[in-house]
Amino acid sequence: MIVACIPAFNEEEKIGKVILLTSRYVDRVIVCDDGSKDLTAEIARRLGAEVIEHQRNLGYGSALRSLFKRAREIGADIIVTLDADGQHDPRYIKRLVSPIREGIADICVGSRFLEKSDDITPLHKKVGIKLVRIFSGLEGKDITSGFRAYSISAINSLMPTEEGMGATTELLLKGKRANLRILEVPIRVEYGPESGTYHPLRLGLEILASTLKQVSLSHPLVFYGVPATLFFTLGSVFWIRTLELFMASRQFPVGTGVVALGFTLLGMMLGTTALILFTVLSVVREAK
Repeated sequence: MIVACIPAFNEEEKIGKVILLTSRYVDRVIVCDDGSKDLTAEIARRLGAEVIEHQRNLGYGSALRSLFKRAREIGADIIVTLDADGQHDPRYIKRLVSPIREGIADICVGSRFLEKSDDITPLHKKVGIKLVRIFSGLEGKDITSGFRAYSISAINSLMPTEEGMGATTELLLKGKRANLRILEVPIRVEYGPESGTYHPLRLGLEILASTLKQVSLSHPLVFYGVPATLFFTLGSVFWIRTLELFMASRQFPVGTGVVALGFTLLGMMLGTTALILFTVLSVVREAK
């Protein structure tokens, strides 16, 4: 059973068309109305979609979490996630689902960048995606795309915990750690006027912050240990310089000493964080 999962927030103008088109390619449509103040939930329900309602706006990741839980409950074999604002063309669902059915992928991501001649992605989105790729280490070209298909293996092993848009990269990072096969297929996206729900800068910072958080939890010794070593080294250099100045003048150089102390404390804090996180995560993973 293929289940379409659609997070929605104040999308009464477009949700109807999205549901009607999507229902042609899936067995069931579930909409999570994430605290909308308009008729999003009522329209979705009247068009035959199952509706999960949040009493207040909790964020994209929270909506995905509710949808994933419900899809598990009803025994979905494949989940397809897409936006409610009409950017994602449901006709590409067949293309997303095909690698899952053929058994060559567990997560199939719809990429805006595989067909460059059709690429109309705004520049700020491209820059944000490249930054996230650099910090996350993910290899896909469009790792923030929300138009995806998930296999039964992915459905059973993944669950978003991020509240906001950071859930997009969180799921891929968790999938990579779980050795799930991730594949991209080309799609086109239709961009309309920017929604007022997320400012582009806020959206980018939210995804980047979530990515850094996930990376830090995956490799705490590297993430915190490398800068800790750098700060310790800088602290040592400034302590040596402080000693040289003191020996030459017999007066303590306050400025240089403060800088040396600052770098040393930063190194100690980051080093301690690395060791604590590594220990805690090791215990948790062994317990699992």
